Amino acid sequence: MAIKELNGSPTGVIQTDTGATATRRFKVTYATRISESPAIGDLFPGNDYKGLKVISRAFSPLGDDNAHPDDDGNGFEYATVTVEYSTEYFLANTIEIDFSVEAINTAESRTYADTNTPVIGSSAIVYYPVASITVNKRIFGDPFIPISIVMIMSGGINQGRVKLGAFDVLPEYLLFEGATSKSYKLMNGTVQTDFVYKFTYRNRSHNEVWRPGLVARNKNGKIQYNADGTVQMMATAPGTGKWTRVTPAIYQSYNFGKLL
Repeated sequence: MAIKELNGSPTGVIQTDTGATATRRFKVTYATRISESPAIGDLFPGNDYKGLKVISRAFSPLGDDNAHPDDDGNGFEYATVTVEYSTEYFLANTIEIDFSVEAINTAESRTYADTNTPVIGSSAIVYYPVASITVNKRIFGDPFIPISIVMIMSGGINQGRVKLGAFDVLPEYLLFEGATSKSYKLMNGTVQTDFVYKFTYRNRSHNEVWRPGLVARNKNGKIQYNADGTVQMMATAPGTGKWTRVTPAIYQSYNFGKLL
């Protein structure tokens, strides 16, 4: 027999502020219960519920297990199938953002690019607002390639522009902190992997640091002071603090399009 939807199915779509769910029940020949039933990932009928897809299937034998032996040796002729739908599939590809402040401290082994002067200790520390971004992404198939990409790009920044939902992120503004993943083998044999990517965003390049204004020194390298006892800053441009790059660069850049 062809698969047949039972009376009272579907039970109706339940919508909340986070998505929608639904349940459908079918009767099907026991021997073809897996191949004939809606598969994991199949869409709910109609176009009213975006992303409402099959997330689970439950099979129950129907009837007397000795009444109608079938070709595969078991005694059941029919089965009921309970199919659960959810927008969980759709919501798996989501973005979460937390806002905070980070302390930026440039290592002393680097040199300010604009003045060609060495970074000196803790004078380079500055606090800057950032956003911690979590991207949930679900893929199907062999996870080896995306896992390899994660391992290569962790600790790097975006080489070009990146689209994160409605956000258009400029080059070098996004630092890839790393990821976690879980893989599952679905009943149809497909491998499903859920990734959680973790990024730090700030509205300037992660390869830029704050350079404090440089102090004035005499020809012997001695720091000069003002009449009031405060340290005298250089009269030229380096005497004013600014954001600048350092050499060597702090982070390597990658094409995040392969990641996202």
